[in-house]
Amino acid sequence: SFIAGPAFALKLFDENTVLGANAVVISDGFDPHTYTGKDAGFAARTAFSVNLTWLQVLSPTTLLDASFGTTEQWGMLQTTWNSVVAYQSETDEQEAGVFRTGEVFPKSRNRNAFFVRLSQHVPSSRTTAKVGYRFYVDENLVLAHTVEAQVFQYLGPFLYVRAHGRLHTQTAPDFWFPYVVDPAERDRRSSDSDLEALISREAGLKLVFDRSRAPATIRSSDSFDAGYLRYQRDNGLSIDSWSLGYGRTF
Repeated sequence: SFIAGPAFALKLFDENTVLGANAVVISDGFDPHTYTGKDAGFAARTAFSVNLTWLQVLSPTTLLDASFGTTEQWGMLQTTWNSVVAYQSETDEQEAGVFRTGEVFPKSRNRNAFFVRLSQHVPSSRTTAKVGYRFYVDENLVLAHTVEAQVFQYLGPFLYVRAHGRLHTQTAPDFWFPYVVDPAERDRRSSDSDLEALISREAGLKLVFDRSRAPATIRSSDSFDAGYLRYQRDNGLSIDSWSLGYGRTF
C-alpha cells in the first residue's frame, strides 16, 4: 500500500473559525484470489480523495463542524473472492444450470459524502451531546443517509459514560443483484449484502475510567473502558459486541 497527500489548515478570528483541505492518494497492490481459491496473479486499485472541512465555534460551549469529500477510485474494485449465484439459460450448445460466478465491479467509481455535526457542552451537569448527519451519493445510484447521536456524561472527576445511537439507510448500486441470469451478458454484478438496499440500527454504551484525572494516589497516564454494542440491519445481520479496553499515553 502507498498513502500520501498534503493537508492545510487556515485559522481565522482567534481560531474561532478553522478551514481545512486535504488530498490523499491510496494505491494498493494485491493477489486477487477468486471465490474458488485460485490466485489470479497481481491486481491493483487506486483512490484519489479531496476533502474540505470547516470548524466553527458558535459559543464557549458549542461547536459546529462540517466536511465534504469526493473520491475517485479505479482498478480492481470488487472483492475478488465474493461470488454471485447465476442461472444459465438453455441454448443449442449447453443445458440450463445453476452455478456461481465472480463479482465484477465498474472499472472506476466516483463517491461523494457531506457531513455536519453539532456539539454542545453543559458545564453545570458535565454533559456533552453530539448530533451528526451524513449524506452519501455515488455515480452508481447509491443514496445513503446516516444520523448519529452521542452523549458523554461524567459520573465523577475521572469516570464517564458514553452512549451512542446510529440510524443508516442506503439504496443499492445499479450493479447489485440477488442473482444473475446468463452472466456473460451482465458485465457488472455483485450480491454483497453490504451493498444491498438496507436499514441498519446501532446502539452502544461505554464506561471509561480515566486515571489522568484521578486523585494523586492512583493517578497515571492510562485509562480503562468497558463497552457493549448492538448492531442490527434488516437484511438478516445482527451483532452483539462486548469490549474491554486499555489505553496509555507516552
